[in-house]
Amino acid sequence: MTKGKYFRSVELRRKLSDIHKALHLKHPELGWQQSVRMKEWYLNHPDAFSGVNNPMYGRGLECSGSANPFFGHTHSLKTRRRMSESHLGKRMPDDIRNKISETKRSRISEGIIVYPSGKNHHWYGRCHSAETKMKIGKANFGRRFSSIINKKKGLAGESNPFYGKKHSEESLRKMLKTVNRRPNKFEIRVKHYLDEQFPNEWKYCGDGSVIINGHCPDFINSNGQKKIILANGVFWHAGCNKPSSSLKKEVELMESKPYNEFGFKVWFIWEDDFNREMKMGRVE
Repeated sequence: MTKGKYFRSVELRRKLSDIHKALHLKHPELGWQQSVRMKEWYLNHPDAFSGVNNPMYGRGLECSGSANPFFGHTHSLKTRRRMSESHLGKRMPDDIRNKISETKRSRISEGIIVYPSGKNHHWYGRCHSAETKMKIGKANFGRRFSSIINKKKGLAGESNPFYGKKHSEESLRKMLKTVNRRPNKFEIRVKHYLDEQFPNEWKYCGDGSVIINGHCPDFINSNGQKKIILANGVFWHAGCNKPSSSLKKEVELMESKPYNEFGFKVWFIWEDDFNREMKMGRVE
């Protein structure tokens, strides 16, 4: 088995491809006959091109990037459509998927494969069009993560890969800017109340303008005092619409801890308590 037999030049491969296309256009029945013969041959020789018998065995990295004969070329829309239809409904066996995954992970850990990031990434500074976003949304509508992925996402405590870590201030600001966070309805009501009762004393900072110990408070004292206010919606902070007082205390202890470490005094305004007291006209 010589390399020249399988690794022909790009020019020669194109000439052979044009000859084959012309032949099949003139004699379309040859394609079906050839397909049947190839299937029979592969059934009789299952290991002919597997493992070390494969001419591409061990040459994956050598033929990557600019060394790949298809580098800089693209398939036509017709070819892409045919490839998509031929693979529709097919699923790669799990053992092969696992082998590919393990090989890729080992190459990444060894530094053989390095993914570009930041300004070196090909998508840096670009964004999808509104039409593309619509298509992505429709394609993903109704999809659910598998049970394995959900378990990984739901790992709690020390089992969570992010346990003990914190986002940097820059990362937090980027995250808040990405989700385009603004004061929600409850925070707006609290802001109006604070402006009326304590003018020029409290400033809204839930947009990421203030980061303390890796956390973003809702309101901070404008007079330089180390005091903050957290406006907590019952559903998002307690996980239910009618939390008990004991549950609220547990949440308050947990959420005030990072601010207390930096000497800040924390006040909590709960949504249900605020609404009830506002109706009764007894908010203090």
